[in-house]
Amino acid sequence: MNRFFVDKTLIRAGKVHFPEAVRHQICHVLRLREGDAVTVLDNTGMVYEVQLAVQPAGEAVIGVVLAARQENTEPRTRITLYFGLSSREKVEWILQKGTEVGVAVFCPFVSSRSLVQEPRRDREFGGANE
Repeated sequence: MNRFFVDKTLIRAGKVHFPEAVRHQICHVLRLREGDAVTVLDNTGMVYEVQLAVQPAGEAVIGVVLAARQENTEPRTRITLYFGLSSREKVEWILQKGTEVGVAVFCPFVSSRSLVQEPRRDREFGGANE
């Protein structure tokens, strides 16, 4: 089933008002039709089962909410990632990818094998030189 993320303000009175970009994807990319079922998420943990209804002029796509439920999206296992301090670009990449897979706590450390041997102590990291 196709899943779409929409702003919660677009879900009201039992209907989902799809924005233009999602409407284009529904009609022209996925070629879904009136009566097809999709899943809508509003980034607050609510999941809506929705049936598509195309407006007569074909300019708007409205979804009728058939069911709504609160879903727990937090992982059951809390992951802590320890990683050797590295260049700024690599640390940003580690944070990005770790967040994508559900890491809850990041713990950088300095070791004899770390690329960076001393953490910076300037304003960027909230050090004593502020």
